[in-house]
Order: sequence, then C-alpha cells, then structure tokens
Amino acid sequence: EDQDVPSHSGEPDAEQRATRSNMPSSRNTESSVRLQKRQIERVVRCIICNKLVNTKQDNRWEKSRLSETDRAREFHEAANHLKDEVHRRIADIRDISGLIAADIFYHKVCMKQYLQKYHFSVRNCVICKSSCRRAHQ
Repeated sequence: EDQDVPSHSGEPDAEQRATRSNMPSSRNTESSVRLQKRQIERVVRCIICNKLVNTKQDNRWEKSRLSETDRAREFHEAANHLKDEVHRRIADIRDISGLIAADIFYHKVCMKQYLQKYHFSVRNCVICKSSCRRAHQ
C-alpha cells in the first residue's frame, strides 16, 4: 500500500529540480534587463562622427537627440548637400519626421561643426561659383 503513495520528504524530485533550474528568477531577470539597457546605451553612436555618444565630460553627458524640427530640417539639408558619410548613414530616411522618429543622437560639437561645414559649402559652392542650396551629384 505504501509503495503507491509519493514521498513528502520536502525535497523536490529530479523533474522539479530541472524545471526550477530552467526558470529565471525575478532577480536574475531584473539584472539581465538592466544589463541589456546598459549594453544598448553603449552602442549609441553620434550620427556624425560615429563614435559613442554616452561619454561623460565634466559630470555632464555630451550627447543630444535630434528632436527639433528646425534642427532636423537643417541637418537633413546639410547631409543632402554634402553627400558624405553622414548622408550614407541616413540615406534610408526620407523626410524630417523620419529623422526625428529615428532617435538619432549626436555630439553637440560634431553637429555644430557639421552645420558650419554645410553653411561654408553653401556660401562657396565650387560648382555654381556662388551661394547655392542645391544638392550636386
């Protein structure tokens, strides 16, 4: 009679131990999520220089997100005019709203220099020999 009754000694059988070892604990899951977030943050690169943007300088983060329509428009015009590596990185983005939605980051200094390069190029276009805003091939 006693042979059919399962043991209740308090220890899990082999099947229960295997199931528990395959299930992540909530603590492991939380730390895994935090680690994944940190890894995602590490791969955020400046759209202009292609270097990591989350470097800390003087206790402040030196990164910005392309989120303003005016800045996005000017950046889009610059990339289309200069036809450089930055343009290749955003080639699949067709309009200003796409740039904003793409969650693009940049270093403030990089953006400033890139837009200065664009404005200088527009003022001194070697193809038109005058000021222009056309994208030359």
